[in-house]
Amino acid sequence: MALLRRAYGAGPGHLAATLAGLLIAAYGIARIGQHGSWPRVAVYFVLAILAHDLFLLPLYTLLYAATWRVGRIGADRSRRVPVLRHLVVPTVISAVLFIAWFPLILRLPRFSGTLTADVSVYLSRWLIITAALFLASGALYAIRALRARGLPAQEAPPADGLAPGPPA
Repeated sequence: MALLRRAYGAGPGHLAATLAGLLIAAYGIARIGQHGSWPRVAVYFVLAILAHDLFLLPLYTLLYAATWRVGRIGADRSRRVPVLRHLVVPTVISAVLFIAWFPLILRLPRFSGTLTADVSVYLSRWLIITAALFLASGALYAIRALRARGLPAQEAPPADGLAPGPPA
């Protein structure tokens, strides 16, 4: 186990997850390669990578840094539950789902003819998933904020694990 961790840099779970992800990606590429429209898909991926790296990455990095600074103003750091994380996670998941399914969510006519399912359900399902993500994140934030509110700032326990007592 130590040899694997030294050679690979992470544990066997990470390696298994990475290999599973690569297998799923290879399966997807093989399926796309079976269709005659694979050059369009390749162009889409190249454009998506360029758009992300040149425009979206700098944009959301600046937004994240700006909102993090605003969230720290006047905050009690000993009890503060970071709000930003509870907004970023559902936003990113919702955005990834939108990017993956936007032709169907927006009911673009070019893509609706290639499906056997009804296209009208994608928008409502995406909105329901997005609302559920934000509700779950808000509930988790509320629980954490209530727990942090009632607890005093915690000190590190003594090295011996015993409660401090009167001097002997």
